Amino acid sequence: MLKRFMDKKSGFTLTELLIALTIIGAVSAMAIPNLIDGIHRRSLMIQVKNNYEAIQEVAREQLATKNTKNLMDTDFASPAKLLRDKNFQISKKCTNGADCWSAKYKRLSDKTVTTRVVDEKINTGKSVILKNGTILTYTTDLTTNYPVMKDGDKVIGMFRIDVNGADKPNFIGRDVFWFLITRKGKVVDFYTATNKTYVKSTALVECKSATTITSCLALVMRSGWVMDY
Repeated sequence: MLKRFMDKKSGFTLTELLIALTIIGAVSAMAIPNLIDGIHRRSLMIQVKNNYEAIQEVAREQLATKNTKNLMDTDFASPAKLLRDKNFQISKKCTNGADCWSAKYKRLSDKTVTTRVVDEKINTGKSVILKNGTILTYTTDLTTNYPVMKDGDKVIGMFRIDVNGADKPNFIGRDVFWFLITRKGKVVDFYTATNKTYVKSTALVECKSATTITSCLALVMRSGWVMDY
């Protein structure tokens, strides 16, 4: 009697299996896109960090090689001198910015195209594509735009990067970032460069709206190189 009861209760009916598979499918449909997006963000963040570290390393080498404490005494004083094969692994030298950069970039706040990147990026400096696929533009036309920092340092130039070239997503704050470099050889964000107090909520608005693109660097640097927005 007990054996017959257990035989009847063992296993699942076809209906039960179909219901279980439907639930699993629904959960997977919701989870997989988020998982893929998370992996993509981490991949982009690794590239951003690698480029940051590469620029920082070139700055240290230049200061040591030129035996100076001021990057203005080095190749950093000239975009044309800096963006050469001896300093960076270059796969293409761009005739101008538009020769390498995409024509359209979007802001995260409303997903619409912004002219900010196109207007700023580009023809006031030197642009190259690195062997790792990064578009890199360096300019020195903004030294008067930044004050002397609290430690006596001062911004001397800006790097504009798209870590995966013209490939998508082409969103400011995803694959597009601006880095500021100081005469002491430090890569800094907008808040450090301007002696302003960092407030994450403010930086988030500025980054997503593309009003201050260097705020995007502040967000990821100060969160331990995590793109949590």
